[in-house]
Amino acid sequence: MTPMATITSELDHLRRHLNLGGSVEMIPNAIAIAELAVEKQAKVLLMPVSARRGLNDLPDDLWTKISIEFYKDPDDAVFKGFGPYVV
Repeated sequence: MTPMATITSELDHLRRHLNLGGSVEMIPNAIAIAELAVEKQAKVLLMPVSARRGLNDLPDDLWTKISIEFYKDPDDAVFKGFGPYVV
């Protein structure tokens, strides 16, 4: 996947979890999302900080296979979604 396709995919995921007021919705099953990301060979997963409690039961071997970046608000998510591409 090209870097631009990765960015587009991350921003599309983010768009689905933002509401019109600009706040971030809870992710109902953060572990399933992390497992899917590892299955799809993702290296980094971008999730709202509110999802960290839902990841308490994530198996240790999955923690070693993926880096999870947490964001606090939509602005932070966009900045982290672009990662090294922000100049």
